[in-house]
This record gives sequence, structure tokens and C-alpha cells, in this order.
Amino acid sequence: MKFLFLCGLLCLGAHDASAQDRQSAALLWIPAAGSDITAELDALDKCAACRLTIALSPEQAVPALRTRLREEARKGRLELAVRAAGDPPLPLLFSPDSPEVRWRGKAQTALWGSRLDILASVVFQARNSHEEMYGAPPSGFVPAGGGAIPQMLELLSAYEISWLAAGPADSAPFTVTLSSGILLLPFHPADSMEALGNLLMQAGGRISIQDQNPPQLPEEDEDTALAEPSAIAEAAQAQSTAAVQSAAAPGKNILFAVVDESLSAPESYRPLLAEFMSAQESGQDVEWLTVSSAAAASFVSAAALANFPPPWTEDYSAWAGSLKQRAALHTLGELRRAINVAANSTSGGHVKPKLVSGLEQLERGDKLLLFASTDTATASAIEEEFRQKVATLYRQAGLTVPPSLRDSLAIAEPEVGDEAPQISTASAAIKAGDSYLLIENPQKQLRIPAKYHTLPGGADPQQLFNLQSILVSWDEKTIKFTLRNRRPERQDRPLLRQFVIADLYMDINSRRNSGTGIFLPERRLSPNPDDAWEYAVSFSGQKAQVYKTSLAGIQAGRSYNTRQDKSGDISVEIPRSEFRGNPKLWGYTALIMAASDTSSDSSSPEQNADGDTVLDWMAADKMGSSLSSLHAADRL
Repeated sequence: MKFLFLCGLLCLGAHDASAQDRQSAALLWIPAAGSDITAELDALDKCAACRLTIALSPEQAVPALRTRLREEARKGRLELAVRAAGDPPLPLLFSPDSPEVRWRGKAQTALWGSRLDILASVVFQARNSHEEMYGAPPSGFVPAGGGAIPQMLELLSAYEISWLAAGPADSAPFTVTLSSGILLLPFHPADSMEALGNLLMQAGGRISIQDQNPPQLPEEDEDTALAEPSAIAEAAQAQSTAAVQSAAAPGKNILFAVVDESLSAPESYRPLLAEFMSAQESGQDVEWLTVSSAAAASFVSAAALANFPPPWTEDYSAWAGSLKQRAALHTLGELRRAINVAANSTSGGHVKPKLVSGLEQLERGDKLLLFASTDTATASAIEEEFRQKVATLYRQAGLTVPPSLRDSLAIAEPEVGDEAPQISTASAAIKAGDSYLLIENPQKQLRIPAKYHTLPGGADPQQLFNLQSILVSWDEKTIKFTLRNRRPERQDRPLLRQFVIADLYMDINSRRNSGTGIFLPERRLSPNPDDAWEYAVSFSGQKAQVYKTSLAGIQAGRSYNTRQDKSGDISVEIPRSEFRGNPKLWGYTALIMAASDTSSDSSSPEQNADGDTVLDWMAADKMGSSLSSLHAADRL
């Protein structure tokens, strides 16, 4: 009878007690994919005290249901949050080496690569699909299991999403945090009336006032609102205003609770939820709010959390805890990489839509869960279906099907070590225009060499070495390479040219082993054989050194003086005659290091405590110590 309590919870608090005396709470409901929610909507319509936020799977939102949901949202009692189709565990799939992504049995380095560009694409598509279906942009994003990583905050902010549903932080389990313009909400899973009652008491008993003036959610741009009026958006704003005026008593936390049915086995899906909606239980003084209303009324901390919140599932073991699941994830990583390489060599990086769609189907979280099913027949059936679909995609891409797919999925994993996983592993994103190409690098926690732990003027070494972007622009005569990092304070940016070494490697033809299969000396990483490079530019000190490959190996060409403008950007212009080909079609890989000798323009890097010289990298993928190039036309 798991989850029978849901509807009754929403009707708690139908007392005449004032809002000042009541505990405030918000409930997020994530229905099981394929389940019918009509009865619950009927009951919600009859419950005047009920407020609910629902994250519905896009597959469930048939036209008739969308119309009804829009009507309920206009009444102000229902809020619609966005949820990606298939509930893919995004950080696990596309940033497995991130320190926030943990699972039972995780080794030092994940055996499938990081691709934040794909993660960004999934979020973007989910957001746009939601707006198309419901006629208004979503306020919040609900990832599978509440699993998120810090890099997702900047993405959501760019996509004008206001809040992210995550698990509770260990250090502040009921505190709402504002980071990168996004409200990070601490959702607590509840599966019984007793569990919810305990959470309400805990939230009500903890005082965490960070700001005596609760901030409003970011308001919609006025011009946009006038041009595209939305009844749903107006209702959400009204909820937020009312919540600020009446919801939370000073010093009280608002409880954010989640009923997540997406992780349940089919036999555990909720039956007869409407019975509880109609029960009108009133055993506690609780004022239920939509999530956006509760977020607007919450006291918000702008202080950085000591650790990024884990999922409300605690980790990613639900999707990667079994050997079969990890073997499937590894197989997916190999398939995606093979399709990527084939596309680069045959179609300028463009991947056929049917291949993209096929990969998305294989990455569904609900399918990954079934690999760990205790029902042997179910687990065997999902594995057989998976292997057949993978083989089909290899054939559709014009590739040879790996012989390993004929047998049961298996993987050889390194032993789990005691040391923490590698920190700098998130991938970069790339954009291109007619005469430029921009590589954007997400900020990460880097392992900085000891000699740079203290910098002149108290500059932050993490900010200094987290290079923000690389711009490549060109005309008929020159190619201009620009390093940008505006994360440090303006007065600290001159240190970039003094302390940072940045290599940019260019693969002009995407041909296997056609070029150099090693980076410059002391880099301790290597390019993927399919991304062997022909040209490189290394920034160090006041110079930018050009390198080329030949049958004799790596050849140092001319060096050019760099310049640093008032904003701190470091640039160099190099004649087109130094290079051949179209820069827009090249593959790019960048390495970021700290200078060993700051008194000269030497490109020799300093080691950190782990003996590594490369502090950060910008690439499409990383498998072990091998990096795959970024391509502007790469749709994956």
C-alpha cells in the first residue's frame, strides 16, 4: 500500500489556525511512468485546501490530459515542473567522474566518458517540450532521483528555470540555497504518513534564518510577459506573492517533501490515491503550498554549501549499483563514441536523428533500473532487448557490430581504491558561427599544485586556473586565439599570463593516427587515436608557441607575442599561412596547467600533489587517460 497516503497529506492543515501557527510544506509528486492520474486530479479538484506540484513524464501528457492540467494550474492549486523523458540519471550518464556522482562499487575512474554538452541538450529539450505542451515555461526542473551536479545550475539559469529539485544536504538538510541564480531545494523522500510526520516535526524544530527578507523568485521579463501573456505564469506569481505574505513563520523551515514513484517496481505503484484525497484528514496544522510558492517564502542562504547535495536516493546505486548496469553504461559510452567518430569522418560531425533518438531510448533511467531487477526473467529480457538495440544502432551508423554483443554484458572494472575519484572530469561545450568557434569550460574543483595555494594579493587559485573559455576566430589573413577567464577579480587577472599554461591541439581531418598521438612533453595525457593532432598552440608567459606534426615528429614553429587587454583576455593573432584547412571543421582539445618556472616563457608544467601536470582539460570525452576532440558540428 505504498504511497496511499499522498492525497491525504495534501488535505492536512484544514484548521482555522493562522498561518503563523502552522507548519508550511510543499509536496512534489513524481507519478510512475504510464500510470493513470485521472482519479487524483478529480480528488484535487474537490479539495480546496490542497496544493500540489507534479512532475509528469512527457509520455503521459496526452493532449486531453494537458488541457486539464493547464486548467488546474490556472486555478493556482497545481504547479507543473519539468521532467526529462525516460528519467535519465543525467549526472551518471554524462559526468560519471564528478565527485558528486557516487554509487556502490565505484572505482577510481568511470569506464564511460563525460559529456556535459549532451546533458545540456537533454535539459534544453525537456524545458522547450514542457513549454510547448503547457503554454508556459516551467519554474522548476526535477532530475531523476534528485541527482544533480554544480554545473547544472548554470545551465538551468541560462534556460530561465528558477529552482532545482535535489536531495537534502548533510550539513543543512532543510536549508534552501541560492547558487548561480538557481534555488537549490532540499527534498526529503516520504513513503508513509509516519515518515512525513517525522519530517514535519524535524523541519519545524530547526531554525535556520539566513536572510530576514525572503527573496522572490526571479520575475519574468516585463516585455516578454506583455508580448506572451500566460494565465499559468500569472497564477504562479500570485501563489508566490500570497506565500510571502502568509506562509512561513519567522525562524521556521519549510519542508519540501517528495513522493517519487519513478523508482518503484510496477507492483509498488500507488493504488487508489483518491481515497486519501477525499479523506480530508486534519490531524496536523500544516499549510500546503506549491513548490514555487514555498521557495518564494523560504529563508534562503547565499552561502556556499560545504558539499553539493546528494540525490534523495542518497547515491546513484539504483542505476549503477550492479555489474550489469555498469556494463550497460560502458557499452553505451562505447557506442556513442563510435557513432561520434564515424560522423566526424563521413558527415562533418552530423549525427543522423534516428541515431540520436536510438541513443536516448537506451539511456532511459527506467530501463537501467530493470537491469538490477530481482526477477531473473525481467533482467534477462531487458538485457537482450538492450543488446539488440545497440547492435541495430551500430548497423545504422554503418559500423561493425562488436563481437562482445553476442554474449551476456560484462565489464572488467579496476579495483575500488581508497582515494577520492579524479576531480576535473566534466566536459566542455562548443559553439560555432561563420567565422568563430567558442569552447566554454564549466567551473570545477581543481587539484592545484602546492606552490600556487597562496597567490599574490590573495587571489583565489581555483578561480585563476579554472579557464572560462577559448575563442578561435578567423578571417582571410589571420586566426586569432583568445583565452578568457573572468572568474578571478579584475585586479588578479594579470596573473593568468604569468602562471597559467594553456595548450590547444587541433585535429584537421579526424583520421585515425593521421597526426601525432601524444601531447607535448610532460602532459601525461594523450589524444584518442581518432583525434591525433596536426597543429597546436601553447600559451605560456608572454608567448604563444606554434607546433606542427610531421614524419619526424613534433616540430616547434614560430612563437608569437601575446597581448592581454583590460578585461584580462589573452590573445594572439597568427597568419593563416601557418595552418591549412577550415578551422570550423577541426577537432579541438585543450589542456590547462600551472607554470613550473614563472620567470620565463617555458611551457614546462608544475605537478600537483598527485603527480599530475594537467589540472583541467576541455574535450568531448575522456576514457582513462585518453581525450577525444570537441567538434563544432557534433550533435551528440
